[in-house]
Amino acid sequence: MSESLSEAERISRALLLELQAIQEDQVLEHFQKRISEIPEQYRPLVDSLVAATIVYGHKTNRNTLNSSPASDRSVGVSISPSISKRHLAIFLLIPIVITALLVGHFQHPTIASEPGKSDLRRVKSDSSKNLIVFVHGIRDDGNQTWTNETNSTSWLELIEDDIRFTDFDLATYHYSSMLFQNGNLSISNVADQLAFRLDGELVDGYNRIVFVAHSMGGIVVRNMLLKNERIARKVPLVYFLATPTAGSDVAKLAKILGIKSRQLRALTSFGQSNFLQDQSSAWRASRLSSNIHSLCAFENLQTHGIMVVDQASAESLCTGRTIPSGQTHSGIAKPFSRNSIVYKVFADHIAALNSTIQDD
Repeated sequence: MSESLSEAERISRALLLELQAIQEDQVLEHFQKRISEIPEQYRPLVDSLVAATIVYGHKTNRNTLNSSPASDRSVGVSISPSISKRHLAIFLLIPIVITALLVGHFQHPTIASEPGKSDLRRVKSDSSKNLIVFVHGIRDDGNQTWTNETNSTSWLELIEDDIRFTDFDLATYHYSSMLFQNGNLSISNVADQLAFRLDGELVDGYNRIVFVAHSMGGIVVRNMLLKNERIARKVPLVYFLATPTAGSDVAKLAKILGIKSRQLRALTSFGQSNFLQDQSSAWRASRLSSNIHSLCAFENLQTHGIMVVDQASAESLCTGRTIPSGQTHSGIAKPFSRNSIVYKVFADHIAALNSTIQDD
């Protein structure tokens, strides 16, 4: 578990014990005072964890909290003065409700409610000689992943008007990914579906296929390439964005908490994931490690106080220098403009690839 998350959990437990020990009508005032005293780097996460514990308690015991809890905007949390001390004590016996944090790391997809569904969508189809396929990560989809919330600009829209990408068609791969569904497709299954979507006309119709993969999407792409030589030999470049090649502490927490997603559970820390170990060994032993350029970027900004995928994990199996994105785990896939570092470096590599193609 990351140091930030571990410390935030410790502080949250201590704060909940304090709330349990004081008069019920003083809970809100005490919380407001104590949250302002917590070190700034832990404050948002402690705020979320304490609130999640109380809110979850409200949902599981309607008699515990008032139906109209008081709200304090300065700390961004709603806490009722009539919190049950008994109920707080129950929740101190289990890990703080980190499930709420896990869900908050990922977007709300449009396809996730349809188990097993996948779709390869053509975004730009101009009979070009080459293809770029964007592959999203867990609990996400092929639209929101690549769209910057600030200016509503998507990565694909930036590419469409960029002359460096003139000879590339564009596609996005969408697949079902849910945290709380036991029947979720495995990563290997998702990779197989991607291969079936690409096989045939798409593979035969393009000289080269490039992938841009966010988070778990990179694990999906690697798995697919390892099992499909016919596709792999047309791939000169894969752009991995915060891909947990060596696992993620967030995924490890999901395993501890019993979250059912087969996908997330496969992404636990490297020492505990046979799937990641086997995939890494297979990649290093194959010709793919030398034939395919693995361009990688990693997140620099924390999400709710933790790094979802740390730099060491994101850099594993990469070719050459890795890119410090200056973004969060989600933000790394959402360039604001063509001047964003994650976009610019990719465009430069495509320009270099174009020169190679012309020389051939």
